[in-house]
Amino acid sequence: MLSFQNAALKALVKHDSLLVAAQGLGLLPIIASFLQVMSFNHEKKPLILLINASQSELESLQQELTELSSNQIFINQFTDAITIDKRRHIYSQGGIISVTKRIIISDLLLEAINPTQITGMIMLHAERLTEFSHERFILQLYRRSNNWGFLKLLTDKPEKLTGLQPLRDKLRWSLLENTILLPRFHVQVKSSLKSQQVTEIKVKMTPLMAKLQSSLLKSITDLLSELRRHVPNMENDHWIVDNAENENFIGGIRAQLSGEWHRLKPTPKIILSDLDVVVSLLKNLFIEDSVIFNQRIIDYFTNSKDKSAWIMADAFSTTLTCSQQRVRKRQTNGNYIDILEELPKWEELCIILQEIQDEKIENAENNDGPVVIACEDQRTVLQLQQMLKLVKPIFNESESESESERTIHYDFTRYMHKSWSLVKSFKEINERTREITKKIVQVEPEKDEIIVSGTYLGRKQSLAPERTGRRRMRGGAAIQAFDRLHDKSDITEIDFDYMPNFDPEDELIEDDLLIYESQSLFSNYSLIARSKEIIIAPFHSILLEELMPSHIILYQPNLKFLRNIELQQSLQSTPCYLLTYDNSSEERIFYNSIEKEKNAFTKLIREKGNMGKFFTTLEEQLQYYAPTATPFSTTATISNKQSRNAGGSSFTKVKHKKIIVDSRELRSTLPFLLHLHGLEVIPATLEVGDYILSNDICIERKTLPDLRESLNKGRLFEQCARMFEFYSKPCLLIEFDGNNSFSFEQVKERFLHANSNNLAPMLDTEGQKLQQGLIALVKAYPDLRIIWAPSVTDAAKACSDLMGEVDLEKAVGVGGTNGDGMWEEVCGLQAGVGDWKGSLKELSMLNKEQLIILLGKDRGDKAWQFFNKPLI
Repeated sequence: MLSFQNAALKALVKHDSLLVAAQGLGLLPIIASFLQVMSFNHEKKPLILLINASQSELESLQQELTELSSNQIFINQFTDAITIDKRRHIYSQGGIISVTKRIIISDLLLEAINPTQITGMIMLHAERLTEFSHERFILQLYRRSNNWGFLKLLTDKPEKLTGLQPLRDKLRWSLLENTILLPRFHVQVKSSLKSQQVTEIKVKMTPLMAKLQSSLLKSITDLLSELRRHVPNMENDHWIVDNAENENFIGGIRAQLSGEWHRLKPTPKIILSDLDVVVSLLKNLFIEDSVIFNQRIIDYFTNSKDKSAWIMADAFSTTLTCSQQRVRKRQTNGNYIDILEELPKWEELCIILQEIQDEKIENAENNDGPVVIACEDQRTVLQLQQMLKLVKPIFNESESESESERTIHYDFTRYMHKSWSLVKSFKEINERTREITKKIVQVEPEKDEIIVSGTYLGRKQSLAPERTGRRRMRGGAAIQAFDRLHDKSDITEIDFDYMPNFDPEDELIEDDLLIYESQSLFSNYSLIARSKEIIIAPFHSILLEELMPSHIILYQPNLKFLRNIELQQSLQSTPCYLLTYDNSSEERIFYNSIEKEKNAFTKLIREKGNMGKFFTTLEEQLQYYAPTATPFSTTATISNKQSRNAGGSSFTKVKHKKIIVDSRELRSTLPFLLHLHGLEVIPATLEVGDYILSNDICIERKTLPDLRESLNKGRLFEQCARMFEFYSKPCLLIEFDGNNSFSFEQVKERFLHANSNNLAPMLDTEGQKLQQGLIALVKAYPDLRIIWAPSVTDAAKACSDLMGEVDLEKAVGVGGTNGDGMWEEVCGLQAGVGDWKGSLKELSMLNKEQLIILLGKDRGDKAWQFFNKPLI
């Protein structure tokens, strides 16, 4: 470990703290070292819980622990398949246990684990800790009975700590007092890491790529201006093109508009959808080859002709034209020539690999490790694998040049040929799917009128519609602009039945290529030397300490992986190359991520310097949310009794009212809010209902997406029937999203956003269908109480207001089947078995012929095989 990691480890061992580190500075080695220290500092085996650890993080931690200690330290992982009795036994044995949030909440509430047994808790991804999160629920249940166990919170995403006082809020919710900040510009970090040994290669974009980037950025600027015009009352300081390259730009705009979404007209919603498409195209411009990128734009144009504001603008025409010119270009005589422009990074990557190969030949002893090419995702991995497999080097020889001065360039024709074939295949599949969809869904979609300004359309002259028999036509300018786009002769869809002209020696048809790939997978068993290996993998799956590469190539910039390389270079000098497009949005995103992290740490450092000591207890926090402070109060957690004889006040604890919650509901935040309202939450597996408030009141909770699905499938009618069978006052709780509008537009817009553009216009009546389903439900069950909760906090208040006494054993047993009637339920699933008057044992003793007479040929055979199946 490096010196700054050792210092952070000592601080964690000494105090319970919140550690905020920069990306890629090695949080997992610090956690592994801490686990090793705590595992051998106790007389008996400690019980340490890991919260929020992903599968990849657990694998890395396990590997770090194996390397650190000669004594084997294993991390147990709890899943839903492990029963509560087995978990109780494992808890009693101690050890390091990774557990999901739902399981640990259920075990703490059911007392499957006593909080006093827990030696300590480590919570990763502390940025997820919020006021009503599951993380805070876990910490409160832990600290309710255990004040001596350690608690460590860690995160490497400082930019996710938002709010006016993010440090103060995190410390108050976790009942911690200390904070450890570890930015990249920390003095100890800078002294530990050597100077950055990364060769940054700025690749120049092709002229058409530069034009495409400019047109897409112009489209984003125009769409944002048009969006501001339609929603002038919204705060939109961050609605600028510089922020469009941020990861959550579209999500931030949606969140800002969500409260007024149901009041917006169709145009701003369509503009926002177009903005999402343009931002994704800007990212794909630097990842996808010219054929796939062009087909993506053509598909969007084909599927969104009647519901897009971007298509009306001149910028779209420029984008489409430049995209097609990268594939085919029209000549003056009207014919087309094949361009099939490749990505400029491919050439640079091949040159670097050739230089590395030459270097390894010269210094064979010092370069025995593999070459690692790191990229963003699996899609890019597959692209580079195919490209390197199909690329053809071409040497330019001349009489004047010596052998050492030979130049080389690379031909990517075979790869572009394969890409052309794949796009052709996908196009045929999409056409067949579209034809089948039209046959199934024969509904004429309602077209929302798109009203955009003349400035957005980019016309110098007014776009007044031509004179018609009517006096005026609504949206005439927009419609005429759209018609002009259709009339443009330079925008034509590529004919994929035509195949480009290739050199017969280079041509590889798709079937031969697939045969070649399958043969290469199963026929080549030779051992490849480490020095000849080229490993292409996503950033998150590369372990530099394990691979020990001789060279590292970052095909795309990534801040976290670049920091990992710095850690690696501090231990072993490894040449590294970073490929970025010069003056591109890809480059700006990388530099902006560095700037955002620096600004986030600056804000946290300033807050830590100005933050005073504050003292709060768990009881005080619970008292803040106690129902005595709300108009919905029915339960008091503490009652004050004034006594003159005693000379002061005495506090008498009142017994908490119990609410039974279905175990599956622990995934929602409502149980935690009920806990904050002073109710004792008891998780159980319920056959009827989700929440049992009393012996008479049962609640079935539905969010809007779940409500739509339950009504469409008829499941809600069955659930209501079972509630009326066992309870006198069944209720349906409809919980809306508090961040969105309190209307059925939520389910409509969420459903439309989740579906493809082809089907979205046909489903505009989704909110109406939901209302019709509720009407049918009320007609079927007129005594059903419906609770409308605008948010989860309102749902918690409503449940607290309706609370009564509940019998736990009776509630858990409701709806279940006893042993005597179980065989009747099982056998009743088959027609004819319900007529059997004997027992299940007598039925199982029948021979095959008797079962066939009773059940019929097929069912009789299946029943006889079931009863006579060997147990071992």
